Amino acid sequence: MAQLIKSFGKRLRLQILLAVVAIFSGIATMYYSYGRKHETEMAIRYSSVLLGDMIKSLNMDMLRVEHAVSSSASVIMAGLDTPDSLMSIVCSTINSDNLIMGGGIAFSPNRYPQKGRWFMEYATVDSMGNYTFKHLNSIEYDYFSMEWYSKPASTGKTWWSSPYFDKGAGNRLMTTFSMPLSDSNGQLIAVITADVHLERFVQKLKTLRPYPDSRTFIINRSDGTFLSHPDTKLIYNATIYKYAGTINNPELWLIGKKMMKGQSGTECLHFNKSDAVASFMPMPNTPWSVCTISPMPTILQQLGTTTTNIIIILIIGVITLMFLIRIVIARATAPIKKITDAAYNIAAGNLNTPLPEIETDNEFRRLRDAFAHMQQSLKTYIERLTETTRHQQRTDSELEIAQKIQLDMLPKTFPPYPDHDEFDIYSRLITARMIGGDFYDFHLRDNKLFFVIGDVAGKGVPASIIMAVSRSMFKSALSQTTSPAHIISIINDSLAENNAQNMFVTMICGVLNLADGHLCYCSAGHNAPLIWDNEKGTHALPCLPNIPAGLFGGYAYENQTTKLVPGQKIILYTDGVTEAMSANKHMFGVERMKSTINSSHKYNSHVGAKELVNDIFQAIYQYTGTIRPNDDIAIMAITYNRYSEKSPDIAIRKEITIINDIEEIATLNAFILSIGRSQGWDDSTIKGIKLALEEAVSNIILYAYAPGVKGRITIVALCHDGEAEFRITDSGQPFNPLEHEVDIDTKANVDNRGIGGLGIFLMRRYMSQLSYEHSHNTNNLILKRIINK
Repeated sequence: MAQLIKSFGKRLRLQILLAVVAIFSGIATMYYSYGRKHETEMAIRYSSVLLGDMIKSLNMDMLRVEHAVSSSASVIMAGLDTPDSLMSIVCSTINSDNLIMGGGIAFSPNRYPQKGRWFMEYATVDSMGNYTFKHLNSIEYDYFSMEWYSKPASTGKTWWSSPYFDKGAGNRLMTTFSMPLSDSNGQLIAVITADVHLERFVQKLKTLRPYPDSRTFIINRSDGTFLSHPDTKLIYNATIYKYAGTINNPELWLIGKKMMKGQSGTECLHFNKSDAVASFMPMPNTPWSVCTISPMPTILQQLGTTTTNIIIILIIGVITLMFLIRIVIARATAPIKKITDAAYNIAAGNLNTPLPEIETDNEFRRLRDAFAHMQQSLKTYIERLTETTRHQQRTDSELEIAQKIQLDMLPKTFPPYPDHDEFDIYSRLITARMIGGDFYDFHLRDNKLFFVIGDVAGKGVPASIIMAVSRSMFKSALSQTTSPAHIISIINDSLAENNAQNMFVTMICGVLNLADGHLCYCSAGHNAPLIWDNEKGTHALPCLPNIPAGLFGGYAYENQTTKLVPGQKIILYTDGVTEAMSANKHMFGVERMKSTINSSHKYNSHVGAKELVNDIFQAIYQYTGTIRPNDDIAIMAITYNRYSEKSPDIAIRKEITIINDIEEIATLNAFILSIGRSQGWDDSTIKGIKLALEEAVSNIILYAYAPGVKGRITIVALCHDGEAEFRITDSGQPFNPLEHEVDIDTKANVDNRGIGGLGIFLMRRYMSQLSYEHSHNTNNLILKRIINK
């Protein structure tokens, strides 16, 4: 097989051979499939036609019997006054058709009182033509209860009875045709009968054999009894249901059900270990149905013989064709080796390798010319590629510089206002290309925080230019107005002027009054910001449907207002966040962003703005995987931190968040040391505060969360007016350490001292005031100390 793969000639021969075999096999399969279908349809049609013709013949025989009986009715009416002469009329009816083996006139009860309640004149003839006459006038032959009498008597219509053995009259297995005879008032006079030996019908139906091994049987629709069957043991002794159950053939059982309902049709079934076709049809004017079953192998016997001959011819043809193809391909592919050797040299880098000359003007000559053209094209391409690579390197270097300049234009120092603890702000931007059109900016003036985030339509250099212009105009507009709507109007009018390229920018601008939390904002077709608070979670900030900036000059933008309460956060973002695509082409979406924000606050309601923004970016990276973003992504988060109980003369506010890991105590100590050094505390004060906070935080790390559950602990430090205050919050199980305080004998030996209580003792010793509160599923422990410098 490996040699076949390496040799083009052998591989080509194999492919041609497989193609020929596939084509011929397909033709043979189609022929067999069509032939099987055609033969099956013809068998079904043949069986149905033959069955129908036979039933029509039987129906004609039965019509003759009915005609013979109806012809005798007028004669009987004329002879009612002489009942003893009616036997001759019965004999005449029997003689009128050789199917009739007996007949009679059964009078209604007490029709002739002198004859008694029962009076019937009956005659029968045997195969030798000998007649037997009977006068049935006693209860021993109670014909009033027999089907052949009761049905026409009650319905007033003719009737073919179910097969029965007529004991006391005909003494044979037969079926009877009955016709009621009534007077002018509709009163029943008598029932005229003609008996037909059942064996006459059975023998005629046995001739129905579409194929030599077809099976034909007759059932009685009233109870499913076999009236005729190749297995004579079943006749009159079994029903089709019982027989189907015995041979475990549910398909035959269903056919029997349809036959019992008097339906006709053709069904395929599995019978006697092979597929077969069954045709069935009811016999008109009788309670019988006939069925013939033909085996499928017999139907398809001729088709199988023809198919076998075709396969033999196919095999012989394929073997012959294989030898012919081998000779032709060996001669035709000889020039390929020369071209192959030259191609290897060219692929190795020797572009000046001479190509072999081919004299004949055919496909190989054109292949050689194509290689020559490729050889020259490769030389030219490599020269151009070298020059293009040098140019691309210069372009990439310039774009990297442009990206750095663009990012340097945006605020990148956080926290930007370390002396202001009224708010916490953090922003982050990544571009889909080296340079993009998303931007953000903020400015603090007169105790008000001005901020903006925008998204320029498009990407690349054009978007970056509009981004730079928009941000510059935001800075300029701040010197003219404090209204967000006015600021956007100034940017809109400037961009709309001479905007031949129809560039525009969506943005949202806001002004947060740090004194009372009043927020005034205006949206220019931008994504609605999200608000988070500890009670409602994350929800969208309502925005009016203003148009993006830059489309139409003079548009009247409208301001909107709301009020933030301490602890609330506002998250602004561009559409690159919600439209970030996963590998299966689903977008990140606003709801997933809300869920991310809520999850970030699950264990700590005091998550910082930086940590929140980074959590959102991390969720986007996990969602998109290795998929590169197709749009710029910018996020800005602002936390309003103004506390109503806080004094206005706070000297410093610092915050740290750690996880419930005992190794984080080192981070806590470094945090306290940094604050102490910046505030000029002496070593004794720093050491005491460290001991108190170590005990408090260690208790939370060890006991607040269940084993294996990761949680966050936030420590906020406030220093003002000679007092240091530390707020420790966590979302672990509710626990007030101050309720479990015990007396500690500090003079006792360590081995004799009781367990517990030392942590509270240290906090009491080194801190001036302790308090605890549990609210909004959060533990809040506050430690205060008076600082004496």
